Amino acid sequence: TKKAASSTIQAIAKDLEEKQMGSLRGLVRVNSNFELEKLAGVNAGNPILLFIHGTNSSTAGSFAELKGTELWDHMVKTYGNNILAFQHETLTKSPLQNALDLVNQLPLNANLEVITHSRGGLVGEILCRFSVASGAEMGFSEQEISLLNEEGRKTDTDTIAELQKKYPAKKFIVKKFIRVACPSSGTTILSKRLDYFFNISLNLLGTIPVLAASPVYAAMKNLLIAIVDQKN
Repeated sequence: TKKAASSTIQAIAKDLEEKQMGSLRGLVRVNSNFELEKLAGVNAGNPILLFIHGTNSSTAGSFAELKGTELWDHMVKTYGNNILAFQHETLTKSPLQNALDLVNQLPLNANLEVITHSRGGLVGEILCRFSVASGAEMGFSEQEISLLNEEGRKTDTDTIAELQKKYPAKKFIVKKFIRVACPSSGTTILSKRLDYFFNISLNLLGTIPVLAASPVYAAMKNLLIAIVDQKN
């Protein structure tokens, strides 16, 4: 019964992610109007500004309020067509899996300057571990992997091994990294109190008429009902 409930929640969560992110997924370009565009090549010789969004959100949800500000004008002037964003699954994939997907899509020898929000900071942390750092151990230590193995986290250790294989072919560098509201010391809100998180999110969305009538609101409500039902 528990497996069946988990499978149902996984499917509903995937539906919510699809509605939040739309058709553009993965590594995309952000134009001067803060509109997402399909990525068709990037000048890896120049710095790349990369946005990584937070939990239960999207690039627009985490960063779109930059549009129309002096800061955004400065970013566009500084980076031009090298402003990218990573549209990724935050409910159905782990930060490690997100990082692997991102590394697979990065151009060769990318020179990254990364801005993250919330859980996106965990993906950024993993990128930094595999970035060129003189004298530092690349990726994860044997002790860290041993601790994960003791907890039965085989999927995570397999993903780390895959990241360690992929990096030499990509050779990206994280030159700057800004974390905003990152749960870097862990959080209980998305584990033991998952129903609280979605209940609060749903109530906030419901106060805005345009959002309350959106497919995202309906999908989030379905997920909350499924989570509460499993808990009961």
